Amino acid sequence: PAAPAAPAAPAPALSARQVECGGLRDPRCAIQLFGGETAALARLRLYLWDEDRLREYKQTRNGMAGQGFSSKLSPWLAVGALSPRQVAAEVARYERERVANESTYWLLFELLWRDYFRFACIGWGSDVFRLAGPKRALDPGRGWSRDPAVWGPWTRAQTGYPLVDACMRELTQSGFMSNRGRQNVASFLARDLEADWRVGAEWFESLLADHDPCSNYGNWTYVAGVGADPREDRYFSIPKQARNYDGHGTFMRLWLPEVAGFSPEQLARPQSMDPGARAARRYPAPCCVLLMDRTGRKRGGGRAPAAGGARAGRRAGRGRTFRGGSETTQAAPAPAGPAAAAA
Repeated sequence: PAAPAAPAAPAPALSARQVECGGLRDPRCAIQLFGGETAALARLRLYLWDEDRLREYKQTRNGMAGQGFSSKLSPWLAVGALSPRQVAAEVARYERERVANESTYWLLFELLWRDYFRFACIGWGSDVFRLAGPKRALDPGRGWSRDPAVWGPWTRAQTGYPLVDACMRELTQSGFMSNRGRQNVASFLARDLEADWRVGAEWFESLLADHDPCSNYGNWTYVAGVGADPREDRYFSIPKQARNYDGHGTFMRLWLPEVAGFSPEQLARPQSMDPGARAARRYPAPCCVLLMDRTGRKRGGGRAPAAGGARAGRRAGRGRTFRGGSETTQAAPAPAGPAAAAA
């Protein structure tokens, strides 16, 4: 069926100040969320027409701070206050009246990803909630831990890795996290901490304003390596991601004022921080040794080295990889729901 026509009357616009003042009245938040179709159409108009940001979406979509680097339509799409066909129709009008380029295509491509996970979940059924995921196979060299001593620092934004902690604090304070941030913290939990990825999926489910089961669990299986990803052993290097996407440390300092005095390289590689200065600012030491350091892996993606691999790295670091134990780590709430029941 044809997409519905754009509304005849222009939607009321949200001012930039309204958008930037934060979902929980925290001025650092990327967007303030108002429920309903009126607010959804206002956001659509602000992003496409009033601020004309769609033309550069492909170049800015990996941003991490501010309201304008991405469309941020997902909360309204998730609850049905905005239809993907409405968005597609408005993008088509934008292409006719302003410009059609890679950026306009890329926003439509993201809507297709949304549809893909819905259709995929129909086929996967309950497998999307199981530890082995739709792939139904687990890497025996990974821990898949459900120990709160392992994943607790991640939920509390106290991993000692500023990029991860800034993203997790933003999530707690605002109910939002950028797409780039979600990939980074998911990879950190599943690959660096070797925790049960469903702990992360359920944590997101409890906090995200735009939570959608198919997109959330589908993306988590993708990053954890148990979903539909043709690239085996996907991995996001936290130091590399910090340098590439927050090279000046703007986002990390925004959400972690306690690290404001450290250089961008120290933020990317917190092991280089002076221990005394870090302790004085009450910022924790890194809670784990990164996969790339356990295995000698230096790239942000691709296969791990064949010699030894993750299992050898884990054996070499066992007993030293994670700081503290259950007696020194406050446990976050235990996972509940379908993932907990579908071991």
